[in-house]
Amino acid sequence: MKKRVDHILATALAAVFIILSGHSWAWTHSGQNACNRQYPDQTIATVQIGKQGVFSASGTYQGGIITDGADIRSITWQTIGCMERIEISIHQWAGYGNDLEVVPFDQPCRFLLQSETHPRSLRLSLAGTRGFSAYRDLHSLNETLEDSDLIHFLYPVMILDDSAGELVIALKKPAAFEIYELHNPARIVIDLKKSRDQTEMPPVFSVRTISGIPVEEGGHLQEDLIYLFHGSVRQLVDRLGQSFVEAGKYTTMEQARQAIDAIREVFPDAQMLIEQRGENDLPENLP
Repeated sequence: MKKRVDHILATALAAVFIILSGHSWAWTHSGQNACNRQYPDQTIATVQIGKQGVFSASGTYQGGIITDGADIRSITWQTIGCMERIEISIHQWAGYGNDLEVVPFDQPCRFLLQSETHPRSLRLSLAGTRGFSAYRDLHSLNETLEDSDLIHFLYPVMILDDSAGELVIALKKPAAFEIYELHNPARIVIDLKKSRDQTEMPPVFSVRTISGIPVEEGGHLQEDLIYLFHGSVRQLVDRLGQSFVEAGKYTTMEQARQAIDAIREVFPDAQMLIEQRGENDLPENLP
């Protein structure tokens, strides 16, 4: 497990350190794009302030305020009875290499949480974020998560925008979750507990790239594919921690082959593969 965590953090943090080093990425969209993408056939619910005790098995939730200059300062995990909690604190970004006083935000920056399957995960998109201080501590956090009953690991995703980021919580099994925000200081809290319904969904056929594509190339490819497949495109890591881009997942092999044909009509040199994957399976390493 420790070797896998090392791979995950080495690959994923490479993308984050590009951002932290001061390199800016330009999108044709605004910095709020990470939280404004359309998710077909899904209703986006509003995140409540304070814990309500209402858990969901799936869904998409949006909260926070539109702002800029946020820093994802810390991420913690703890168990509370039969529940596990991820807590994310949001501070004012101090700038690249500055020793300015770190001041907590009063309210969280705009964020969107989407539940996913194949593999089972929660994807948190964060807008208005310029700093990701907490990502440097993900290695030690993921080592701690070896004791978790519900969470495999956390990993960041490359976003081609210097004011946005994504954090993925990879789950071991179906879990019910509650997300809420806390103010003064600003925090995003995700509570998890074992889902009562452990029935597995049928496997899918994932249309994806090979493992280990360069992080910048993966970010550009994701944006290109979004124009074809909209919200179904996502970046993932495989069971060895190497990143890849998934164009979509389908119920039949024939549908997956048709999707590859559609991609090649626009991108003739695209090298796409088909992987059959169960709901709770970590993606395979496909070189």
